[in-house]
Amino acid sequence: MVKEYTPKGEVVWEVKAAGALAFAALRTAQGSTLVSSLDQIEEFDAAGKKTWECSIRELPGITGRNLTGMHLLANGHVVAGCYQAYQDGVGCGLLEISRDKKPVWWVRASAG
Repeated sequence: MVKEYTPKGEVVWEVKAAGALAFAALRTAQGSTLVSSLDQIEEFDAAGKKTWECSIRELPGITGRNLTGMHLLANGHVVAGCYQAYQDGVGCGLLEISRDKKPVWWVRASAG
C-alpha cells in the first residue's frame, strides 16, 4: 500500500500498488501519483484509479528489476533507477521511459 498522511497521522489517500513492494511514490503537478515497484511503474489519479502502467518486461532490450527512485521530466517521460540491475551478468541501472512505453535511453551495465 502507498498512503498519504496528514501531520496528525490520518490517512487521506491510499492505493494498492501491484507487486509485493512499492519503492517510491511521486505526486505530479497534475495531481496524479507515480508509484514504482518491483518491475513496473504505475500512475494513479487523485481518486486512486490506475491511469498508466509500464512494466520493464514491456521494454525491448532492457534487463533489470526493482524500479526504485523516479523523476518525472517536463515532457512526461519517467527516469527510473533499477536497484537490482544485473541478471545473468548484464542489466540496466538507469533508464528513461516515454509515456508510449518506449525506452528513450538507458545505461547498460555489466557485473564484474
